[in-house]
Amino acid sequence: MLRKLFTLLPAAFEALVVSVVGLGPVVVGSGLLWAVHDRFSAETLASWWRVAVRFWLLALGNPLPVAATRTSENMQISAYSISLIPLGLTALMLWRAWWGGRRFGEDREVWPAWVGFWLGGTLCGGLAAATVSGSIWAGALAGAFLPGLAFCAGTLRAGQSRERMALTGLLSRIGLREGPLGSSARRAVRAIALTLLVWLCGAALLVTIAIVSRWMSIVALSEQLHVDWLGALILAAVQLAYLPNLIVWAGHWALGTGFALGVGSTVTPFQTRLAPLPSWPVLAALPSGRSPLFWLALIIPLLAVGLGAWVLGGVLRDPFDWHGLPGWAHIPVLSLVHALPVAILVWVSGVAAQGAIGPGRLSHTGPAPFASLGIAFLGTLLVSAGVLFLRSRLPRERGVRPGEDAGSD
Repeated sequence: MLRKLFTLLPAAFEALVVSVVGLGPVVVGSGLLWAVHDRFSAETLASWWRVAVRFWLLALGNPLPVAATRTSENMQISAYSISLIPLGLTALMLWRAWWGGRRFGEDREVWPAWVGFWLGGTLCGGLAAATVSGSIWAGALAGAFLPGLAFCAGTLRAGQSRERMALTGLLSRIGLREGPLGSSARRAVRAIALTLLVWLCGAALLVTIAIVSRWMSIVALSEQLHVDWLGALILAAVQLAYLPNLIVWAGHWALGTGFALGVGSTVTPFQTRLAPLPSWPVLAALPSGRSPLFWLALIIPLLAVGLGAWVLGGVLRDPFDWHGLPGWAHIPVLSLVHALPVAILVWVSGVAAQGAIGPGRLSHTGPAPFASLGIAFLGTLLVSAGVLFLRSRLPRERGVRPGEDAGSD
């Protein structure tokens, strides 16, 4: 019992560290704005703290509420919520939670660490939400859910705990750990991971090209905001936190489904139609009309799926028992194994990278997940089938059969 307590308490402290890693940079930024612009005014300290905490909770999936504001005597903007998650800050916290989980993976039992981390995350999220008059239950769930999943995955990735050994035993019993089936399953996982990695790296390349080619427009828009050096620094940090969102948007743009920047604004390789947008400098990098990146956008998903299918094609050469499945059915089955997980993960990325950034028509920004799901599934299925068919037609290397003498005639 004492050993479990000594595992639970450090894991709860690890949840506090993860919260500090995510909340710390936001609090520093808000603190600098408070110190420089408000000159350490005690009256505005609570306001800047609320901004920091709510942005941190937004990174964990809890929408950021914005109160109603009056812009003039005859115009008032009603209250709304910002729900577009800054995936950069989210990724930082998830990586720290995963890395912390690996430290606890050496214990004989890690379930007390799971309990401690989830309790610590729940406490941190609930207390933070309470300080900004938010929903304590929503804050507690936000503080525990995503970091908790990453922490548990980290504990199962490392060490020889009972939970890891139980998972390994389960995979062995169903044939996904050892033997031909396990080898084929691992090859399929590598193929899916390679497909998504090449797709996202290609999307990052598109974002880089767009920013570099329109850098002067971005600088000009930044100068029109008339912010001081600190405001420019905070603006750059916020845009950096949303950089992974832009990469996911570019990935869906390469699929042809594009993304929306509010109702009535669509950005696709075939057409760009923009309504008035928020004055975020990075949005000046958006393509206009028919972009010359169109052909490069077509190459990225084709290359990603082709490379993944080529790796998956090694299954056709593995000594895998197809349980009487006709030879003509091997390629469709493998194509489906490749296409379905890729399409689901593309859909997940679209859901994570969409949300509201303002009132009215700005309540919908980001990709169209279901359209991307369909395009990714059909495209991956067809391209995989073609690549696998070509791979199956390649001559196989002759090997020596078991029991034969290599020097015999």
